[in-house]
Amino acid sequence: PADNSPLVSGEMRGQFQATKTKNILCLALVLSGVLSGCFGSVRANEYATNAEPRYQGRLLSEWLSLYHKNLEAPPPINFQVVEAVRHIGTNALPWLLQWIRSEQPGSARLGIQGIGFLGAEANVAIPELTRLVDGWRSSSAWSNAISALALLYKDGLPPLLPAATNMAAPPGYRLTAVKAIGRMGMHMNGMGCLAAFVLHTTWKSGP
Repeated sequence: PADNSPLVSGEMRGQFQATKTKNILCLALVLSGVLSGCFGSVRANEYATNAEPRYQGRLLSEWLSLYHKNLEAPPPINFQVVEAVRHIGTNALPWLLQWIRSEQPGSARLGIQGIGFLGAEANVAIPELTRLVDGWRSSSAWSNAISALALLYKDGLPPLLPAATNMAAPPGYRLTAVKAIGRMGMHMNGMGCLAAFVLHTTWKSGP
């Protein structure tokens, strides 16, 4: 009947609206799942890139732990350790610096060794090592940082000179820097060697 047509039309509109809403909800759920998967993938990749680097199946820390010091004849593994660290390259620096900041002697030793094995490649870490040396009031990592800078020889000398002559710092702090510079002297020429000699001699002849 003609008088029922508006009612039928309203019911049809209601069904259409309900179907439309349902479709929108389904689409939203699908998109939510897709986006969640994307963000999860990005986060997983982020963690993967922050993972401790490996070389030939061994972690950086595992390689460094294999190194033997103070032996008359270095075993072959020592050369493999140096090769592994240099192959990893500057990707090792975030981990080496983290270990240098550690208060655990074993971890700190790994960080210091790694800086030495990298050599000139580790020069990009000098600003952070300098910050640690200068932060002697708030952290004990300054001692580890001084040892690491000493292994960079002439490139590590500039931050150590102010530390060795900082009269506001405790004597132990200055002495650690002077000893480090003294160890560096035999590996340097020119002004670096002269600075090491003068500082070391002055400290020994002091009061």
